[in-house]
Parts: sequence; C-alpha cells; structure tokens
Amino acid sequence: MSVKAPVNDNRDSNEFVRELFTSEIKEPFSHNIAFNDVNDVDKLFEKIKQIFMIGAMIHCGDLEKKVIFMDKMTPNIFEKLTKYMLSLGIDTTFLEFKPFDVDYIYRTYLNDIKYEKNIKIDVSMDYKTEYINKVSMTVSDNNPESIKLIIDTLKEHPHANTLLRIKKATQLKEHFMFFQKNDTISIIKFDFANIEKYSKKVLIDPSRKMFF
Repeated sequence: MSVKAPVNDNRDSNEFVRELFTSEIKEPFSHNIAFNDVNDVDKLFEKIKQIFMIGAMIHCGDLEKKVIFMDKMTPNIFEKLTKYMLSLGIDTTFLEFKPFDVDYIYRTYLNDIKYEKNIKIDVSMDYKTEYINKVSMTVSDNNPESIKLIIDTLKEHPHANTLLRIKKATQLKEHFMFFQKNDTISIIKFDFANIEKYSKKVLIDPSRKMFF
C-alpha cells in the first residue's frame, strides 16, 4: 500500500489535515491522498484514525491538549466530520450501543454456539434489568472444532466481535475506535468509500497528491 510517486503538495501532512478540517467541506473524493510506508491494515487504520482524531479535536475537543470530548460530538458535528473524511474517499460510521443493545448482540451470538458441548459460556448481567454486560468463554482441551465455531460464527455477528474482540481484524472496516462513558459504548469505524454511490462524476487530479 505504498505509492512512490513524487509529492506535489508543498504542505506537510499535519498542516494539510488542519486546513482540511477548518476549510469549507469539499465534494466526496476531492482530495487525492496516499499512505506511505503502510504495508498492512493495522497501520492503515492508525493513519486514518489519526486524521479523524485531528478533525474531532478541532470540532469537539482541544487540539493543543490533544483531547476529544465525546459528549460534545453531536449528530451534526459527526455528520460534518463524516463529510470531511468523505472528501478524502473515506467512509466513517458511528455506532452507539446502550445496555439493551449489548444484551441483544451477546444473546443472538451466544444462541448460535450454546449447544456446542466443548464451549463453556459464563455471563455477567445486571440483576435488575437482566441485561448481559460481559461474556467469557472457555473451550475444553482447546478443541479446534469448537474454536473454529466461535470464530466462524463471529463472521455473522460482527458487532459481537466488536465487543468480544476475539477475531483479529483483517480488513479496514473491522478496525474501530472504542469509547465508553457510563453505560454507553461508542464505536467509530472507517472504510474506503464506494465512488459509484455518488451521483456526481468525481474527477481526481493525479498531479495533486498528499502523502501520509
């Protein structure tokens, strides 16, 4: 994922990002960017996350103190940040899980594996609401078929994997930023935007490329 074309934008990447999030929002795919020295999806996610975090610190945080105030990330601000990221060709998704959401996610996943005899499932829950808030699983003798069932079933329950963090992320969209305040979990994900989703014809100038 490394591009060796010459840099044609005289600004450094940090200056470019600050200007990006303080300027007028451009159309999707308006900016042509490339990521240097990125040879795996983990590093790619970290690069994109850093871009988003600078924008979030500018619009709902403190850039000098390097802090984001999640309680100030209103739907309007997140929509604005999403549009800025989309101008780079990046889709940004925000998910919010309340206790009943977490309970539903856990239960639907566990229902698909609970009959496997080699898997012992323990849960913690709120006594009053009976909402599950924590899950742990033990596999007898590290049975390979049972382990495979746990991992394969997570493919059908991606939100469960987000909470359990069992299956290693192999795609950009499987990585996420995790925030928790009180009983609310917030998740932010990134993926490459699909240029065909946008009605206007997008013209990318290959002579202007910003490297990160």
